[in-house]
Amino acid sequence: MLTVIAAGWISLNLLAGALGYRPIDPPPFSGLAGAVSLMSLYMVILILATQQREYQLAKLREQLTLELAILSEQKTAKVIQLLEESRRDNPLIRNGSIRKRRPWLSLPTHNRCSMRSRRPTPSRGRSAVAQTAFRRELAASFTPTVHPSGRP
Repeated sequence: MLTVIAAGWISLNLLAGALGYRPIDPPPFSGLAGAVSLMSLYMVILILATQQREYQLAKLREQLTLELAILSEQKTAKVIQLLEESRRDNPLIRNGSIRKRRPWLSLPTHNRCSMRSRRPTPSRGRSAVAQTAFRRELAASFTPTVHPSGRP
């Protein structure tokens, strides 16, 4: 589009000079150069504003991904803790820590206190009775069922 406008501008000015009229913008075409410079300035501003907005969105996506990863880690740690409590309370499972038998289940301990202070955990706001009932209900859902013949 800009190429067509520039070609038309140059053609009109050259044609006006050939027909004996005074051209609006004589052949160095300084007016055309100024208009093109102004248009390029507008394009640069538009591109920079778009890039800044994309950078802000990418930054927000990164933060959201990090928060989701932290929340997922906290939930996984809570499930492992509840499974450990369930294992201790279940008479069908022999005593011994899961972490001792399976060391890959050990939990990372970095910044656990600071993460808990920023993010609410499922147990906050519940009474001790409600927490105990929740743990028992969750433990009951993980309790292995025994077949009537005595086989697991």
